[in-house]
Amino acid sequence: MFDRRRRKVYTVIRLGEPGDVVPMKKTKNEISQSMRVLLPIIFSAGLHDAYSFFCRGGVFANAQTGNIVLMSMNIASGNAAGTVKYIVPLTFFTLGVIVAKVLFLVLGEKKLFWKQAVLLVEAIALFAVGFMPQSTNLYANAIVSFACAMQVHTFNKIYGNVFASTMCIGNLVRTADTFVTAISTKDKEAWKSCGLYFTAIVVFAVGAAAGYLLQNRFGNYAIMFSSALAFLASFAFIGKENFGAETDVGEDKENDDAEHEQ
Repeated sequence: MFDRRRRKVYTVIRLGEPGDVVPMKKTKNEISQSMRVLLPIIFSAGLHDAYSFFCRGGVFANAQTGNIVLMSMNIASGNAAGTVKYIVPLTFFTLGVIVAKVLFLVLGEKKLFWKQAVLLVEAIALFAVGFMPQSTNLYANAIVSFACAMQVHTFNKIYGNVFASTMCIGNLVRTADTFVTAISTKDKEAWKSCGLYFTAIVVFAVGAAAGYLLQNRFGNYAIMFSSALAFLASFAFIGKENFGAETDVGEDKENDDAEHEQ
């Protein structure tokens, strides 16, 4: 009995040379929390907000708190058209979360990893927005908000740390919190977390600046740069094993703890 158990362990860890253990490859779930996937989509998130605000009529793609404030202002002033302008992206933001959740339920254990599918849907949606004229800004903002919601719901951890990939308030709070923890406890892990959150904020800010410059130069087509980034990020999952995909069930439950603050 003991020998059978020992042989089973060996088949799982796959021994190489005597005394060495061959480490397992990174799972797709771990890859989705890595910098090579998150940096381009954080950058593109900053671009989204700058694009929708400066190029599409003063609407926030990510910062739904801002849209709620502006919607409430229009309701109070009796401006029906202004109310619709902000309530539509809010509605589509909610729809984006629903679609991301459905993709998880449908593709959680399929060959196409659900987070990869989210990036591909986002890339297609944003690419289409680039061809929409200014007269369709209401619908363009709805689609961009939809894509942003899918992203923030799906990519909510960076190396195990809960964070937001499309907004900064929560990341700013966590930067300050982990900074104090690192100073008071001299904890190296707290310093790492602080650095990750700070990096996310800086990359978002750079993306926003790029979005402003790109929409000045390319107009409606500027959003296609975000589409390209999402498409390129999806390649990180190709050829990787599906082992670990089912752990997203637990991760998805932890979304409730993530502060989707805007």
